[in-house]
Amino acid sequence: MRLKNFAADIWKRHPAALTSNALLMLGTSLLEAASIFLIAPVVDNLLAAPGRSASAVTLRFEAAAAALGLGAGLTTALGAFLVFNLLRALMQTFAWNMILRTKYRVMTDLTVGTFEDFLNASWRFFSSSSQGTLVNAFTRETNNVGQGFIYLASLISVLLQLAILTAVPLLISWKVTAASVAVAAVLALPFMRLGRRNYTLAQTITRSANEMTAVIHEHLGLAKIILSFGEQRRSVGDLNRAYEALAQPIIRCETLLIALPQLYQPFGILIVSVSLLIARRLEVPLSETAVLFYSLFKLIPLIGQITEKKTALDAMLPSYEQISGLRDKARALRQPTGSRPFRGLAGDIRLEDVVFAHPGNAPALAGVTLSIRKGRMTALVGESGAGKSTVADLVLGHYAPQAGRLLIDGAPFAELDVDSFRRRIGYVSQESLLFNMSVRENMLWAKADATQAELDAAFRQANADEFIARLPDGDRTVIGDRGVRLSGGQLQRLALARAVLRKPDLLILDEATSALDTQSERLIQEAIERIGRETTVLAIAHRLSTISRADAIYVLEQGRVVEQGTYEELVARGGKFSAMARLQSTEKA
Repeated sequence: MRLKNFAADIWKRHPAALTSNALLMLGTSLLEAASIFLIAPVVDNLLAAPGRSASAVTLRFEAAAAALGLGAGLTTALGAFLVFNLLRALMQTFAWNMILRTKYRVMTDLTVGTFEDFLNASWRFFSSSSQGTLVNAFTRETNNVGQGFIYLASLISVLLQLAILTAVPLLISWKVTAASVAVAAVLALPFMRLGRRNYTLAQTITRSANEMTAVIHEHLGLAKIILSFGEQRRSVGDLNRAYEALAQPIIRCETLLIALPQLYQPFGILIVSVSLLIARRLEVPLSETAVLFYSLFKLIPLIGQITEKKTALDAMLPSYEQISGLRDKARALRQPTGSRPFRGLAGDIRLEDVVFAHPGNAPALAGVTLSIRKGRMTALVGESGAGKSTVADLVLGHYAPQAGRLLIDGAPFAELDVDSFRRRIGYVSQESLLFNMSVRENMLWAKADATQAELDAAFRQANADEFIARLPDGDRTVIGDRGVRLSGGQLQRLALARAVLRKPDLLILDEATSALDTQSERLIQEAIERIGRETTVLAIAHRLSTISRADAIYVLEQGRVVEQGTYEELVARGGKFSAMARLQSTEKA
């Protein structure tokens, strides 16, 4: 049933390609059958003797040659045999070229389609999935499924060959053919059962590949920590153990695939030998016996190939199932969106009695009400886990409130086209997320049609123009993976410049200065204050100095708003915020 689903899915996506591939395989099999029949006139001509009658196959060949105005001698028979074999070889080469083309169409469709499903999913899909499993889906499993298509095409080709080539010995002697095929099928049954074992091994391989990819992904991402702690040996040991767990089932699986045709070969020889003895007992003419021998010599190994291809397909199916499962999960967690385009913020973004909890956890927000007013800076402060970033995630549409309402200019957020809303937002996180490309390309990623004047203006707004001017190639300098060639402060200023380049209706700063030194923080703070005069800002802050000029500050504690007001009002009130401010003043002193 699993194999049937895989074949049906491939057929549904690529019917034309599969039909043309099948027709080419059929043509190849027919040419091969015709060439096998031509063995009879070749043998009859070689053994020609006075009084010796030709076989029925030879007589049909002679009649066909005469109709074409050709002689019916050995030269014609050999020439026809060579021509048919040459045509078969050319068609088979063309057929496999088309199959390989189709394989990469299948892989492209699968890889790009899977990537699209992932990126159309909500953030919950990524936060609930192992990064190792997601990466492995593209690095290993899609390649396995592509190879699975080759196995499927090979299986179809073998089945077509089997059907066509079986007709050749059937026309010579149905008794010999029936006996041979029956014995071959019975002998193949134990080999077919081995496919179940290979499927189980393949499931283990897929799980182990996920774990090994996770180790590589995680340890390379934490390379600086590993080097700083001097724990390279431990990381290498982790990878070695993960690789050993993967290698063992792969060895067993591939050994099984190699062993199947080798183990079946002696049985094939036995079957052909028995068939010849039966043909001799039934007094089949020598020329037709030669046709029988050659056709069965070609036919019997095909049964062994069926078991081999079927076992290989069983080994591929866990890869297909994992990708299908991930795609199903991504589609089930598809980003919900309305249809109303976002034209710009006119009034405010408002949360009313919003409740939200991650699965299995206590509520991150427990009845939060707050307003982010157009043209103002609104700040959220509080201890870690108070719910600040959850508010930003809700505003970005990554999650939806489980109770209460999220309103944009008085209308439910759910009515908005989410992508049109996000395209009008600038976002800067605590960790600078930049691509391994030039400064300019990172900027253009946010606004592809930006002019140099717009880039320069964004650099100045974010206080990034001076350090960019000092880079070896200016804004064409490649910054390395995740911006490794820049300092933390430079990365944050570049991330801020990228966010303001699109002149967003809302700029979200998620603890954008918490990991910076005093000088970098001051530059970012100046930039934020400058930007805040032109756009709406939602700032999540750990350092209170960053939001000293905010128009409204909300203090969160355990998912609730416990205080709100301006910086001066909250300090004067002597509550939670005032205590936080005193503590940070003490730390700076």
